[in-house]
Amino acid sequence: MRKSGVCISRPSLLVKKKQGPPARLGPHPAMTLQEQTCIHDDRCAPSTTSDDGGAVPSRDTAVVKEEDAVVAVVDDANKDEDEDGEGEEDDGGQDDKRCRVRLVRSSPSNSFRLAPASRLENNLPFAVGLLELANAGDFAANVWNQIPVPVYAMVLMALGGSLALIMSLVALFDVRRAWSNVQFLRRQRRRLRLRQQSRRRQQQQQQQQQQQRLDAALRAVSFRELWSEIINRLAMDILMGAGALLIAAGTFMAMGGDDERVWNASNILSGYLGNTPLALFALVNSSWALFLAATAQSHVRATRRRGMAPAAELVKRRSRNVQVFCVINGTAAVVGGVGSMLTATKWWAYVLLAPVVVSSVFCNLWWRRRVGYTRARGRVSAETLESDLEYAAWAEVTLREKPSPSTLTTKTYLSRLIASPTSLSDVLGWLQRHDLFPDMCVFALADASIREALVLSTPDELDVGIAELLALPPALHPRLLIAADACVARIGRKHFRHRERYLAELLGTYCTVKTRAEDEEVGEK
Repeated sequence: MRKSGVCISRPSLLVKKKQGPPARLGPHPAMTLQEQTCIHDDRCAPSTTSDDGGAVPSRDTAVVKEEDAVVAVVDDANKDEDEDGEGEEDDGGQDDKRCRVRLVRSSPSNSFRLAPASRLENNLPFAVGLLELANAGDFAANVWNQIPVPVYAMVLMALGGSLALIMSLVALFDVRRAWSNVQFLRRQRRRLRLRQQSRRRQQQQQQQQQQQRLDAALRAVSFRELWSEIINRLAMDILMGAGALLIAAGTFMAMGGDDERVWNASNILSGYLGNTPLALFALVNSSWALFLAATAQSHVRATRRRGMAPAAELVKRRSRNVQVFCVINGTAAVVGGVGSMLTATKWWAYVLLAPVVVSSVFCNLWWRRRVGYTRARGRVSAETLESDLEYAAWAEVTLREKPSPSTLTTKTYLSRLIASPTSLSDVLGWLQRHDLFPDMCVFALADASIREALVLSTPDELDVGIAELLALPPALHPRLLIAADACVARIGRKHFRHRERYLAELLGTYCTVKTRAEDEEVGEK
């Protein structure tokens, strides 16, 4: 199968199962390099389907040696002690305490949803892309800056001032969403820092080196995520929202321009004072865009140097999407900042704002559809990072393809991705491994029978793990499988598309960190 020029083959793995007790519940540990198999088209035999018509047995359902795994766990329980850095556990410890989902609801009559600030959300509203229109809200006030004010100019001022006021409310609405993402990322960075300090004292030298590089990559990615939310969203909402509010006030005051004091105050508010925050934001935004574009290019070089096709092509595609956003957004920010300051005295400066408004809408759509992603605190392994990325790309392509008419009514969505879609423990482990378990819990709690079996003394808040779902009566297990299949059918394609973006960002960062470390070692020798 091909997706945008990147060849994605069906991931497969030939692993001899261990004899003995069954594997523990939860996601299977990461594989060693010896146990992994290549999933590249040019080095692997064509994949075959299983006898029962399901998906090919893969590393997601295979049992591997747990003691050889080197796993970076970024999915601790969403509890206060974990947020403060307490109660840390090593990777071999209790999965049930690490991989849990906290669900809340406002009242017993409402549905459960994920707790606020429990993951990074790609929830940028489309209306935020129209914030640049607030710059043009004072057009009539600046062009017809005269006494007395013509009637038609007063009508245009009323429309422009109303537009600027609405844009300020849009910015205020998005501030809450952006702040929720910032809270999530700050907590994650704090956990990563504390875990990194703890592992320096616990791990062996070889494991420590590999783990430190992965931890460094995780922190670098979260750094860019955090400051992208702060600069490209939170600061933009605050500065441009405040500027829009000042422009709206000045434009409305310009309607009463017969009063000289009101006229002077209007010129100040809708002129330099209202546009200054926009110019300041443009300076910071363009600098940050330059940094992101340069970082993305370093990811392309690092993955190409390590010869990681087709994963390198996925990283390159991700980097190019980021660079397109950065170039257009950074350029538009500079032009918009200069134009906003000139509009106070030059009517022709509004001509400069026209392409800025168009590019702002484009960047909003490009970010939501090509760059941004939603992710939770997932499990990441340095050894399987490359294959996880390729699996996510393959899964998105598989879910995008329409099934044949003969299998349309007989095969579930899960059967297209997992070898044992009727085994609840395997399905839950697969969902957890690929960060779909939180969403599946939301779908499961929508079923009244499952909800009644789980909700006891805390009707408005629920903490769920795999153990609780497996402990439900066997009569409810088919309902859980139906909920899991509905989850994959409804959001699976979007989820794996976002997961591909995140893993491509992480793999590019990890290769960059590893390459720099190896170059430093060679230089020291």
